[in-house]
Amino acid sequence: MQPTNNYREQAGIIVRKNGEIYLKNLRSGNAGGTRSIDYSTNIGEELLGYFHTHPVDPDYKLRSFFSDDDFWEFHKYARTNQGYLMALECGNKLFIAVVEDVQKYQAFMTIARIMQLKNESYIETVLTPQQPNYYTHGQQASINAAIQFFGSAANCGLGFYETTYPEKTNFIKINP
Repeated sequence: MQPTNNYREQAGIIVRKNGEIYLKNLRSGNAGGTRSIDYSTNIGEELLGYFHTHPVDPDYKLRSFFSDDDFWEFHKYARTNQGYLMALECGNKLFIAVVEDVQKYQAFMTIARIMQLKNESYIETVLTPQQPNYYTHGQQASINAAIQFFGSAANCGLGFYETTYPEKTNFIKINP
């Protein structure tokens, strides 16, 4: 769902070629959300990850962190690629998820967990509303819910990092 303030989600891939890292295949969202991501690369380009934006919308507080669909999209390549990342910009924050240990990630992401994310929107519809700060701080509630689902990086092989506006350069690991 797109925000009511007419901002649109954006998405694309992050690639590296000859030591340069850049965004590619940018796609704007429409009224129903972001269109599917184009993962095509040219000769010499290495796919590093994908990015997605969730514009600020005061009427739709749950789109202020990774959604279950973001994790599903991420999983397509994360399950076999050490270092694969997902960048998500949400208003004043930038979040990064990165596969720090692909073997732990593969062991953690069982079929049951994948189905929870894909079919049940588990983090958004089950865990987030259970957080004590859900009504007062939706973004933090959704962060807490994702950490509750995945646990520590040492357990699941997936590291979460966040930084805040305006510089968005000093990242803090939020699931050690």
